[in-house]
Amino acid sequence: MSYSFYVECPRAPTYESVLRSFAFELDTDEGFADELEGPWEEGHILAVWQHGVSTRPIELAWQERKFSARILACSCGEDYDLALDAVCFVAEDMGAEVESEEGVRFTPATVDEHYGPEWIDEHVDSMVSYIVRHDEYQGTEHSTMPGTTADFHVGRRVTAELRAAEDPAALLFDKMRARFYPDEERYYRANVLAVTKDDGTELTATALMPGVGYVFPPVQYFTVLADPPFEMPFEALEMALGADAITWMDEVSPRIEAIGPDAWPAFEAEARKHATDMLGIGGGDGGAPERKPEPGSTELEPAGIPTALIVGLAIAVIVVLYLVFR
Repeated sequence: MSYSFYVECPRAPTYESVLRSFAFELDTDEGFADELEGPWEEGHILAVWQHGVSTRPIELAWQERKFSARILACSCGEDYDLALDAVCFVAEDMGAEVESEEGVRFTPATVDEHYGPEWIDEHVDSMVSYIVRHDEYQGTEHSTMPGTTADFHVGRRVTAELRAAEDPAALLFDKMRARFYPDEERYYRANVLAVTKDDGTELTATALMPGVGYVFPPVQYFTVLADPPFEMPFEALEMALGADAITWMDEVSPRIEAIGPDAWPAFEAEARKHATDMLGIGGGDGGAPERKPEPGSTELEPAGIPTALIVGLAIAVIVVLYLVFR
């Protein structure tokens, strides 16, 4: 579910002319917008958004002598403005018209007559209404929308909240922005560490340490950076911390405040009740049996070092670097 606008051009627009035509700085999926220069490459799709505002990226592209802007489902009104501003800038620069996916042609000067605020509001509401009406989720099932800086997940929890809201679109966009743009002085957007077992099964984990507020992605395990570190299932967070201490940013992404030094011992004690052996080789509580590598294999985990410690240290380095350089 998306909507696109097109501009037929005699030549490719340049990255800098389009991206620097806005009054605000754009973020892109390829780094800083002001570092992109030269003619737009054939077939290149660039995702752009306004930091702190956009709920979905706008896809700008140049292909077969057409510049296009694609608006994805559940984009906010400001994203529609961004897309229209981009194609109108190119059209004016090239002395051309803009064409919608429905075949409506217009000049930049008449954009509001065809695709002004009223059309945008109706289109936004129709997209959100589709999500609100969707009632086919069973249990923990959910759908995933790639967002600007992270994925956003929708299931029974989110749809129930939207149905109960006076303004479902405003609530949805508030939740998406809180998920994508957390207060970096208060919350760390946790990373995912993927671990592949010998049988090819991929497991995901992220770290949890004292003194750090988190926005967590959906993973299978937490590596609790205690002494010694240990792992617990994702589902155990609510039992260890308490339901009231968790804010669900979407269907499966929890946010927690920093666990202070006074509260950490009680949390650790409760969390250890759910300690598990993520890789199934022993040592779920911090210990590990001695193992000998298979002949000709490369031993990635030295014997006697717990899996939780290795996973925890890898993620902890990322967290510490974030805290030092933020």
